[in-house]
Amino acid sequence: MMFDYARNGYLNTVLNAAAFPNVITQIALLTTLPEPDGPITEPSGGGYAKVITSTADWSTPDNGFCYNVNTLTFPQATADWGTIVGIAITTTDNNLLFYGPLRSTRSVSASSPKLSFPAGSIRLTVSGCAGTIVLNGVLDGWMKSSNPAAPLTFYLGLSQVMPSNDGTGWTEPTIGSDGYDRAVITNAAAWSNPITVGFGYNVETIRMPATGSPSGDWLSSLAAWGLWDAAEGGNLYFFGKLQSAIVVNDTSPPLVFTPGQIQIGLDSACC
Repeated sequence: MMFDYARNGYLNTVLNAAAFPNVITQIALLTTLPEPDGPITEPSGGGYAKVITSTADWSTPDNGFCYNVNTLTFPQATADWGTIVGIAITTTDNNLLFYGPLRSTRSVSASSPKLSFPAGSIRLTVSGCAGTIVLNGVLDGWMKSSNPAAPLTFYLGLSQVMPSNDGTGWTEPTIGSDGYDRAVITNAAAWSNPITVGFGYNVETIRMPATGSPSGDWLSSLAAWGLWDAAEGGNLYFFGKLQSAIVVNDTSPPLVFTPGQIQIGLDSACC
């Protein structure tokens, strides 16, 4: 699961052209599970310290998933650390990135062996209504120090059905026919800025088509929107359900999305 800080940092880069933070990550032990906006509760004293990790400690993200490739070991406890229920990934300046529960809780005291996490035992997953390029980009950015791809322009398209994260299933009216084209969106101006609550939304009105009106049927009905990095084809970045299915034909007025109607989140938000 993601903390809001991780969501905000990625979305502000991709939507608002903000510089992506250059961070060093570390693992914290949790004695209670937090909320998405934090804070975290971890052991205090008794030899406890977070474990700093490097980019080499994490696998290359694939389909929104990565894991530790090296064993990560905490210092020897010199006193009771309490019952450990989860872990968090933070930056070395204690900004919160990811968290999750342990499969089974562990009690740690001075008589316990060092607490270690073998390779493959810490698994990070990003999900939600976002394309594979986004799911991997979040993990690449925070865990592998790779700046996310941040298009200057997005193109809003419509689909008959909700697509999969890799874009399969996307069923779009024919581009360039019946007045249908993807709407051009200039990212640095179009979205809430800064994003501080874990999701963003359009602050500009988006009109389809940009001029004129539909001149024919845009399929039988439309149920989903998607943001792409090209006017045709390209990479799917974000998608979501329309508030209700719509039918567009040659008698329809232009389709208008008012501010706040397109909401963009991560980790299952805004689906």
